Amino acid sequence: MKIRRFMRDEQGLAAVEFAVLAPALIMLLVGTMTMSILLFTSTSLHFATAEAARCASVRTTVCTDASSTVTYAAAHYYGSARAAAFTCTGRVCGGTAACGNRVVGTVTMTLDVGLASYSTPLSSTACYP
Repeated sequence: MKIRRFMRDEQGLAAVEFAVLAPALIMLLVGTMTMSILLFTSTSLHFATAEAARCASVRTTVCTDASSTVTYAAAHYYGSARAAAFTCTGRVCGGTAACGNRVVGTVTMTLDVGLASYSTPLSSTACYP
């Protein structure tokens, strides 16, 4: 008699279902936010390299040499990773590049996932005639 009553009892069923599904939901949300930050950093790196290559070709009063072009690229980088490294080759930067002015940006983003940490290298190259 007590066993039948125990088997029909549904009190606390929502709490058990939540306890089963909550870890998967939390992992999905954290993963989505992490991937969003990674994509934002990648897009920001691409934007900064493209703007710096364009600046070296078009705005020659602002980007006069390699150091000013790299500074311009760093100022236009808004990614979440701390410091991106930019290099410049081309006519304005004192080198030769087949495409005109070439700017390369690299950054390593660290993804902390609970107990593990993953380093993801990101790079971008932009040429402007």
